[in-house]
Amino acid sequence: MVIEPIDDAEIKGIGESDTLEVNNNDLDHEFEGIEGMDGVSGFIRAVAAAPALPLPLSLSPGCIINGSFKIVCQIGMGGMGVVYRAHDLQLNRPVAIKLHRTLASANGKMLLHEAQAMAKLTHENVITVHEVGTFDGHVFIAMEYFEGGSVRSWLDRDKRSQEDILKVFLAAGRGLEAAHQAGLIHRDFKPDNILMADNGRICVADFGLARGAEYLESPLASADPSNPSSRLTATGTLVGTPAYMAPEQLDGGELTERSDQFSFCASLFEALTGTPPFPGDSAVAIREAIELGVNSMNTAGLAPRIENVIKRGL
Repeated sequence: MVIEPIDDAEIKGIGESDTLEVNNNDLDHEFEGIEGMDGVSGFIRAVAAAPALPLPLSLSPGCIINGSFKIVCQIGMGGMGVVYRAHDLQLNRPVAIKLHRTLASANGKMLLHEAQAMAKLTHENVITVHEVGTFDGHVFIAMEYFEGGSVRSWLDRDKRSQEDILKVFLAAGRGLEAAHQAGLIHRDFKPDNILMADNGRICVADFGLARGAEYLESPLASADPSNPSSRLTATGTLVGTPAYMAPEQLDGGELTERSDQFSFCASLFEALTGTPPFPGDSAVAIREAIELGVNSMNTAGLAPRIENVIKRGL
């Protein structure tokens, strides 16, 4: 069933009052009939198919990227690359530069064209991409610099009301929908990849695992079966975070927008209850828990209507 867009006013009082109203439309409807943008999907497929190489040495403050971005400092590192704070010399603004492990030396001219296509994905609930290119043979993405933290850290700092959590996830859901309309699948949606600005703005980030919706994932090659938080990112292998993965993603099958929908609902369930819907101490155990079905989930404390919405989404 589909959750119709809900304004903030409509979710006031949700929580103890249990007044969330849900329209009984098909939950898959929003994600069907979407045409991918050739530019975006073409770029993502090219990046996905390129060999992954070790990152170059850490960039020093003052290093200039592509003649436009001056590195200020490193602010993060993950499986897909390193993130730097930088200054846009042309537009005099702070930006974040993500330097990927992916090599794309054969696609230099195409990248300039694809950067324009990716920049069309503009939505208040999605981190804005300013430019895409290569540096020292590696793909870089210049995007808006976001002042704030993750929804994961926001949840960890204090106990949050159902109303506040729903507001955050409704905003994130709108951002995810915008990405789907642009032909992109996130592939690793989770609370860590939802950002909350100091002013309350919510953005979906870290599309580093995203690929065009037309891309067919290769069969599962390998994964650490003992670690539900492992993220394998090599081409043709399991990518994402097992605790939030749809069953087809755990199986290494073809991913669609519905795979992100599953991850969204799994993340929302965890945010509301404090535990994942299908707990397990390994990817294999999580997959086995999913096979037991949604009726096996521990839904204690969830408002019945919210529980039903999440179960339909899963």
